[in-house]
Amino acid sequence: MMLSRVAESIYWMGRYAERAENTARLVNLNMNLLLDMPKHARPSWGNMVKITGSNALFRERYSKDDERTVVRFLLIDKNNPGSMLSSLTMARENARTVRDIIPQTAWESLNYLYNLALEGADRGVNRKNRHDYLEKVVRGAQTLNGLLASTMLHDSAYSFLRMGRSLERADMTTRIIDELSSETVDDNPMVEAENSLRWMGLLKTLSAYQMYRREMETAVARDPVLEFLLQCSTFPRSVIHCLNVVEECLEQLPRYDEPLASNRSAASLVRSVEVQNLDHQQLHACIDDLQLAMVNINRAISTVYFSF
Repeated sequence: MMLSRVAESIYWMGRYAERAENTARLVNLNMNLLLDMPKHARPSWGNMVKITGSNALFRERYSKDDERTVVRFLLIDKNNPGSMLSSLTMARENARTVRDIIPQTAWESLNYLYNLALEGADRGVNRKNRHDYLEKVVRGAQTLNGLLASTMLHDSAYSFLRMGRSLERADMTTRIIDELSSETVDDNPMVEAENSLRWMGLLKTLSAYQMYRREMETAVARDPVLEFLLQCSTFPRSVIHCLNVVEECLEQLPRYDEPLASNRSAASLVRSVEVQNLDHQQLHACIDDLQLAMVNINRAISTVYFSF
């Protein structure tokens, strides 16, 4: 069994790299909605801050949540520990301490991604160049994942990497669902097209649109989108798929009883959701319960494997 500090560094390398990619996807979501939605229904940039859970920090430092301020805060503000650039910095720092565990090509890929994000930071704030900049970050993160999957030993270190990445991915998927759902209005034909645009934007942001159409075989609407993103076990960015990956990884490690029980509790909650029976408030409460369950998974993993 590897040292606890090594396991922890690999776990958080996975989480931070995924967080950086998800933040890039999140900003792109708002960009796309601003272009597609009618002016009266466009989402505010302040909602993006709330999704990341950094609203209190933002309000301490800024008095307005206009586009430029929020984008800078989310993408390149080094004083925001959840910004895309801060996340890549932490992923790189954790990777540096375990360079003898991860492949050299993966280390070089992460370094390249960090430098790309740092050198293009000002371009990312500028709306004209933002989409291209963020797409490069997303592709860079996916390249890193591919290199790790194809060149790293699939041993306990890889299990910790996948667990960190999967928990982070599931967490962000639930956060985006929660916020986007609060902006839609059910049973109102006047805004049906606007709701559809919102859900379609979410699917495209998660690179899920084509797979949604293939799996669900229906038009884009709230209930089937929620079912797909929460409960489709074969889509890699769905919540249940991510939790299934965590379970698979835990079963390859020793002393997994406590974190596995926490993970199975969260997975059971996801499987039990009947989205068609939930209004906005009920869905919000369900998402809150699920996010708390994922906090418990992370706490159990940290207690069992990192607290030495």
